[in-house]
Amino acid sequence: MFVALPFGYGVVVSILAERFLRPDSAFRTSRFALVGLVAMLPMILFGLFGLAIILLAIIAFAVWRWAPDVASMLSSGPATWVGRSILAIVGVAAAVELVRDAIAIL
Repeated sequence: MFVALPFGYGVVVSILAERFLRPDSAFRTSRFALVGLVAMLPMILFGLFGLAIILLAIIAFAVWRWAPDVASMLSSGPATWVGRSILAIVGVAAAVELVRDAIAIL
C-alpha cells in the first residue's frame, strides 16, 4: 500500500493534467484558467519547494498566454517526452525513498 497509493495518484494526476492541458480542452480555452492556480495554493505548505513549483507554474502560464510561439514549442513532442521522463524519474526516486522509509520503520 505504501507504494501502490502514490503510484496510483501519480498516474491519475498525469492523466488528468494531460487531459486538462490539451490545446482543445475547455479548461485552456476558458477565462477561468487562473482558477486552476488556486488549486496549487496548498503547495505553499511544503515550503520553499512548493513556492518554487508555484512560481514555475505562474511563469509557464504567463508564457502560454503572452508568447504562444514559445508555448507551442514547449508543447512539442520532444518537450512533452522530456517532461514525462523527468516526472517518471521523480516518481521513481520518491517511490524508492518511500520504500526505504518503510523498511526502516519495519
